[in-house]
This record gives sequence, C-alpha cells and structure tokens, in this order.
Amino acid sequence: MRAPVRRRARRLRARRHHRPRLRGRPPRRQGRGPRHRRPALTPAYDTYPHLYGIYGSSAPRTGRAPGWDGTLYGGTEVYRYFHEKLGARTAAVVSYNQAASAAYARLVARGLRAEGYRVVDEQVDFALPDFRAVAADLRAEHADLLFDAMDTHGNVRLCEAMETLGVRVAAKVTNVQNWSSAVPDDYARAPAAGPRCG
Repeated sequence: MRAPVRRRARRLRARRHHRPRLRGRPPRRQGRGPRHRRPALTPAYDTYPHLYGIYGSSAPRTGRAPGWDGTLYGGTEVYRYFHEKLGARTAAVVSYNQAASAAYARLVARGLRAEGYRVVDEQVDFALPDFRAVAADLRAEHADLLFDAMDTHGNVRLCEAMETLGVRVAAKVTNVQNWSSAVPDDYARAPAAGPRCG
C-alpha cells in the first residue's frame, strides 16, 4: 500500500517544481486584479474612530463616510488672521508641478480667495526648479504673504533665492512637515529670510 502513495507524492513534487517556459509576455491574470497592490490614499483618518490623528478634528468619524455626509471642510482662520493682523491683501502660493503638491496648493489658494485675497499662483518644475524666477515674480506682484506646498529642500532654496534678490514678505508660511530641529541649519544661508521663511 505504501508504494503507490510514495509514487504519487514524488509525481506531485515533480509537478510542483516544474515551471514551463513562456515565450513573450506571461498571460494576463483574468478577473483577479493586479498581483501586487499599493495601499490607496484614502481619508481613513477622517472616517474611522479607532485611528489616531495628531491634529484632531471636529468632524464625525462614524466609519461610513469621512466628514459631514462625505464632505471634509478646511478652515480659513489662519488666512483671516493674517488679513486682520498684518493687513495682508496679496498672497502667493508656490508648488511643484507634481500632483500632490499642486492639489495642496489649490486647496490653500481656494481658502485664501474665500478670505478675499488676491492670489498669485506660482508653480516650479519638480526636476529643475527656478526659484529665482519665483522670487522675482513675488517682488513684481507685491506679495504680502507666501505659502508653499513643497518639501524642506524646495522651501530652503526658495528662501535662499528670496534672500539673494532681497524679496521680503510679511509672513512665509509652510506646512508642518517642514518643521524639525534642523530648521536653524537648513536656513543658515538665508538668515534674514529664515525666521520669516519656514
């Protein structure tokens, strides 16, 4: 009785290790989707009550839809503050020509316009940014405020270009991800712009 079982086991092992050679592209997997999926960008932190968010939110997190009936709202109180306290009227928003950066810049610009600002949209090439041209445009447009949707490296280069051309704004506002203990070292070459920039 044992001999047939062994033979069958050997055949199964041989079949398992045999991989036929395919010519050209491997056949497409029908009906099951891609083999490796990347996690999707979702509003999970604004949807589910068990996920921890560092900034907090007053939006209801029921697990069904984010925010209020599927709509998330962004506040404009920061823009209003600069308008009331500094008398700012013109704001520039600088972003890369990259999807996430441009989307965040559009959100900021929409909030600024809602508070009555004249908004100057500036976009730089992600691969070959020309920050001196942006700084020159800021001076020509008489921007009071400067918001960015860039990483730390781009933010530092923008501040250095502003320092080189002598461009001053009442406030330079960046995102939280650009703040770290390295800020004094990052902005060392733009000391006048540094405290305002960043």
